[in-house]
Formats: sequence, structure tokens, C-alpha cells
Amino acid sequence: MFFLLTWDVEMAVTPDDFLALSKAIDGKSNCSEIELRNAYRCAYYAAHHAAKQALPRLGLALAKASNGGSHADVEVSLAAAGTYQSKRLVAQLQRLKRVRVDCDYHLDKNINANVLAVRMAEAQNAFVHLMSLGVPNAAALAE
Repeated sequence: MFFLLTWDVEMAVTPDDFLALSKAIDGKSNCSEIELRNAYRCAYYAAHHAAKQALPRLGLALAKASNGGSHADVEVSLAAAGTYQSKRLVAQLQRLKRVRVDCDYHLDKNINANVLAVRMAEAQNAFVHLMSLGVPNAAALAE
């Protein structure tokens, strides 16, 4: 028996979906550490994918970073705008990524819920800002 799988042309998951899941997990009372790690992970990915989607709206192409993977590609591409704001956004994404790496790969490291809450709010704010970039009547990258 064979199954034919087809993919919709539409994106199955959006950055908004990552953010909504992050908020749903974080909104629970008495979250376990794994839930907090996953809530943060989703908040980070919301910001990362918002940055990736902002590139064409800003007239920037997705470049290949000399070091690193797809996350570095987005960072290098955003930095190519060459503005103070783009550099700040890249630094913020890199800072958020370091925490995400701790959540995903450093299982022996205790994750402080208060610190994670601050970083999650930062990721959510970055998401909102990145989603507005290149949208008419919204904040401009050149500010």
C-alpha cells in the first residue's frame, strides 16, 4: 500500500503559531522546566522566522553565512542592511539564540524561570518588531 503525500503551497506553520504556542505553554500555572524550555524555544523560533520573513520586505536576500547554519544565514542577511538598528536586531537574535541553545542542548544546566521570563519577553518584543519591518506605515529598518 502506498500513500501519496502532498504539500500545500501555503506555509503550514507561521511565526505567529510559534509565538501562540509559547504563550500557551508559558500561560500555564506551575510550568515544569521542560515546558519553560519549550515555551522559550518557541518564542525564539517566532523571532527567528519573523526575521527571515522580513528580509524580502526589506529588499534583502537570504545570504549564506561563512560560519554557522540557517540561523547565521538570517543574521548575516539582516546585518547586510548596515544600519544601527539592523546591528542591534542581529545582536538581539544572537543573544536569544544562545539561550535557546541552552534550552535545547544543555540539559544539565538549570534554567532559571525568572531569567527565562525576561528573555521570553525580549523574544516576543523582537518578534513584534521584526513582523512590522518593511510593512507600510510601520517602523523602518533605517531608523
